[in-house]
Amino acid sequence: MIDARPEKSVIHLVLYDSSTEKLRNIRDEMYKPYFFTGYPLSEEDEKVVQSLNARISVAEKTDLFTGEPRKLTRLEFDDPQFLLAAAKRLKQRWEDRVPYVLSYVYDRGLVFGAPYSLEEGNPKPVYTLGEDLRRRFQQKFSHIKEADPEKYELLEHWFILCSQPVPDVPLMDLGLDQNVNYEKIYLAFLLSRVANLPLLTAFTNRQVSTWVRSILHGYLRRKNILIPRS
Repeated sequence: MIDARPEKSVIHLVLYDSSTEKLRNIRDEMYKPYFFTGYPLSEEDEKVVQSLNARISVAEKTDLFTGEPRKLTRLEFDDPQFLLAAAKRLKQRWEDRVPYVLSYVYDRGLVFGAPYSLEEGNPKPVYTLGEDLRRRFQQKFSHIKEADPEKYELLEHWFILCSQPVPDVPLMDLGLDQNVNYEKIYLAFLLSRVANLPLLTAFTNRQVSTWVRSILHGYLRRKNILIPRS
């Protein structure tokens, strides 16, 4: 999977099919943009939410700073533009700045740059790891497993991702110059997988803060921890 693009409330996933050497576009119309606000809603906030036809539900997430569970109001919208309008009118809000596409990727457990097969139109990970590589990883990092299982899990996740083969995607399909050094493409694939960013973003964006933010947001979503406001 090399890219994902929004079209109103539709997500288009872009995958490279190595068997046909062509890009494939997969549509997902089911995922809707959302963010969180305080619970319960004040009368003023209820009026704002009703005026924008948001779907309301109650969610519980872990507070990053206290480790305690926290009740929140989840607001879901049919169009990202409504989300932006609501966020401007509500004082309390969380995760409204997570880009729609990245929010989708985090919630669906997808990883940019990683290999997938399609089952009934849905991407399923196809990860392989030889016994030799697995043994080398265990030898190097097994001591971390008991001391810091969270770190071990993250290292294992990245190790598996970065051990997957890099497809020979035509540079023209990526919108890149034909003379780009292959090593740069290879490194962009690795960064795309680790930071979970679209391949072209990983290739062109040199802001470390962008990489770290995506790594952090993806991790917090997986653990159901509320992403704090910056």
